[in-house]
Amino acid sequence: LSIGNIITLITALLLERRIVVQCADLAVLTSTVMALPWLVRPFSWQTSFIPLVPPSLYTFLAAPVPYIAGVLTYPVGGYDNDVVVVHMEADQVVGADDLP
Repeated sequence: LSIGNIITLITALLLERRIVVQCADLAVLTSTVMALPWLVRPFSWQTSFIPLVPPSLYTFLAAPVPYIAGVLTYPVGGYDNDVVVVHMEADQVVGADDLP
């Protein structure tokens, strides 16, 4: 990820937004998701943290609580409007337009 996208992601973490990391490579996906809570040290992430969400549980992504989740593929129903989605292969952060 580029520096600008990392800063956007840290902002989303500090504001306790719903964050989904999407990547087709399992090793990159889980490594990235596992590193995210460390970006806000000395604070700690206190809500849901799921490094890999299986496709059968993609409905969890509609939960109205802050979370960090990793997915291998795009969900059939898509994402809610207020979810911050990190596309690792494309170096894009989508859904962070309203962040300060």
